[in-house]
Amino acid sequence: MNKLFSPLGLTLLAILALIPGIWELPLVDRDEPRFSHATVEMIDRGEWAVPYFNDEYRFDKPPLTYWWMRANFAAFGINEFGARMHSVLSSWLVAIALFFFARRLGLDRKMAFLAGAGWLTALQVLIHSRLAVADMPLILFIVLAMSTLHKVMHGVGKAWLNYLLLTLWFALGFLAKGPLAYAIPETALLVLFGILWWKGRKADDATKSGLLEQRSQVWRAQKAVLITLVPSLSLVAIWGIPALIDTEGAYFGIGIGKHVVERGTGAMNKRFFLPGLYYFLIIIPFLLPWTAQLPATLKKSLKAGSLDTHFLLSWLAAPFLVFSFYATQLPHYILPGYPAFFLLLALTYREGIVLGKFGRIVRNIALALPAVLGLLLIVIGLSQATRGREALDLALLVTLLGGVMMSLAIVGASLMRREKMARIATISSFASFTVFFLLATAVARKSHLTLRLQEAAGYPAGTLAAAGYKEPSLVWYFDDFQDKEKRGIWSFRNLDELTPDQDGLTIAIKRRWRIDDESWLPLLTLKKDIPLADDNTAELETLFGKERVDAAKVVSGWSPATSSWIEAVIIE
Repeated sequence: MNKLFSPLGLTLLAILALIPGIWELPLVDRDEPRFSHATVEMIDRGEWAVPYFNDEYRFDKPPLTYWWMRANFAAFGINEFGARMHSVLSSWLVAIALFFFARRLGLDRKMAFLAGAGWLTALQVLIHSRLAVADMPLILFIVLAMSTLHKVMHGVGKAWLNYLLLTLWFALGFLAKGPLAYAIPETALLVLFGILWWKGRKADDATKSGLLEQRSQVWRAQKAVLITLVPSLSLVAIWGIPALIDTEGAYFGIGIGKHVVERGTGAMNKRFFLPGLYYFLIIIPFLLPWTAQLPATLKKSLKAGSLDTHFLLSWLAAPFLVFSFYATQLPHYILPGYPAFFLLLALTYREGIVLGKFGRIVRNIALALPAVLGLLLIVIGLSQATRGREALDLALLVTLLGGVMMSLAIVGASLMRREKMARIATISSFASFTVFFLLATAVARKSHLTLRLQEAAGYPAGTLAAAGYKEPSLVWYFDDFQDKEKRGIWSFRNLDELTPDQDGLTIAIKRRWRIDDESWLPLLTLKKDIPLADDNTAELETLFGKERVDAAKVVSGWSPATSSWIEAVIIE
């Protein structure tokens, strides 16, 4: 049994937790198809420095993710599985790194395994490990950088090797997702300096002496960051300078100016902005099934007061500080702090603690939330199952997602106990989670609007127009990856910008129901007549003529990017 509490055991868990469904789940608009097809276009062009999407520059992220996807496509083919394998592998490697980090902290194999297993089974990790985006590679290199800084701080290993590795981790992290590779470790060290300063304000002489030693240790880590900054940026420049020359500086201007600075000063896509509080609330559902462990873990870690626990607490706090007042707020922005939480969990798991009133409230919310959400989804899904064939797909998907949440609720409750039956309950409920998820991905693929549109229209060439439904998944799924010369180029327009008879194919939204619109209230009240969020029938008939619109192919399906059920027309 002890052999399972090892990197081999974490590898088996990663396969069971992260692989199921990634070949079946359709690429979720909008970033997944952009990353995936940009890689295909780079391959077709023989390009390594500058990514393209839909025959235009794509400056959103540095190139590491595209390079890794390129290797995946060579190994597994151009498909969803290949597009997502870099995220799976990165998440698995994070778990392995946490195992060895925990062992260096003095933990036994079981607790080291817990650190990696907790990471692999957290809801946000289960989601993002299945996505074809850049976040998991970034987190991998942040974890490796923080592990190396911890070694430098304690004088473990050869200094030159630690500096060399730190240079490499910073460079690869930057190539994955830009300046965050430096921002998170540096913020963590500044927080750690602040903690030590605060502790020393009213300390006695003996305590101050120990704190001075700890400050000197932290300064060694800070010095390592400063020393490796220029060499790591020099490695980045091997890619960056050619990319800037090829794009006449636009890669930096748009990549940093628009996608970093503008997102920080203005919420992307007019998203809801809740400064200061958003991430303290959002971690409650997305850390499931481990959220109930959060209050006790933090209280025990604060009570411990060692340099290692302060280092991990500072690391955990860093993403919250960096992003709490960043205008664009997304749940996964604090993921770089999750590894620190699971190391703290492993360090304090066996210690008893009495929670205060607030801690008990947070724990009880964490235990009840997935059960309530799961039950609500199941009730809504089953209530809509009698609405006809089209509604059945959506009803089934909602019901299955309810099953996923109920499974997480059982796992979370089971983890609060240490007995043998609790372990059995955890394993069985996680197995049911996997089954529900696999079924949900199959339904999601079957009901996905873009896939239904492609099945109806085939692989047309020429200029392809889309009005209303401006989803990047059209670019991915309308490409058969056989002949790049016959690949259609999409033109995304407003309805009044369509040009009848000038495009090879036109896809336009005829009617739409949005889940965040008041028109979905009847779904919850079981009314039969559901008012529309959008109805463009009259405008389409004006542009193309009533007979042509009536003769067009009508396809309906689910649009995950806009949380909408859409009825679209294909006009050739």
